[in-house]
Amino acid sequence: MDKRTILFSILVFATLFLVNIYFDHEFEEKKRQWELTQGVKKKQEIKLLEAELSSSSENVEDLGLYTAFADDKGENPLTAGVFKDESFLTISWTANLPDTLYVRPQNSEETLKPLKLTFDPKAIDAPTVYQHNGKTPILIGNLPDIGNFELQAITFESKNKRLDTQASPAEYHDGLVTLAKDRLETLKKESGQSQTIETAAPKGDAILLMKTDVGYLPVGIYNRTEKHVTYLEDV
Repeated sequence: MDKRTILFSILVFATLFLVNIYFDHEFEEKKRQWELTQGVKKKQEIKLLEAELSSSSENVEDLGLYTAFADDKGENPLTAGVFKDESFLTISWTANLPDTLYVRPQNSEETLKPLKLTFDPKAIDAPTVYQHNGKTPILIGNLPDIGNFELQAITFESKNKRLDTQASPAEYHDGLVTLAKDRLETLKKESGQSQTIETAAPKGDAILLMKTDVGYLPVGIYNRTEKHVTYLEDV
């Protein structure tokens, strides 16, 4: 191999090496810029979600939230749910549900109303109905397959013999449901930010409510683990 060929080979190799370095640098720079942009977008979305959660304080009476007790003295709260037109919708907490519950509005000292079990799913974490005047159809909301709707997600869990009930905004978009607190928790983890108690995502499944001309109506049960909704119209 003569000197000219060797020199040409060296120049080609050097050129390819420099081109490769250039494109690697371009890729890393674009990646860095993309990550910076995404970081800014996440911080902006976090601020928007925090503002939404701090300003979304729906009245408990408007949502129709009730507490259910095992006894007629109101000493043993079992669960919470939505009460409308003599029907109480909740999420089953056991496969062996009691035949009777005693309910009254949240944060109220009203006389307890006895209700009978009329829809027993025979399973845990499923839609359950108690009613006053026997088994009758309950009013439910209807979400179309396509569209955007603001919802309220109702969660409840027992803490130190007390029932902690929370209502927080959720979004329905073309069949997919996202809870604001779940989204905020995910964004904060990705951004390395700490979660506050006020905005921490509650545990357990949620009853989804939509606002209609006749008030808030239930549309389904949201499974937080599987990110799946059981729509009441399909039950």
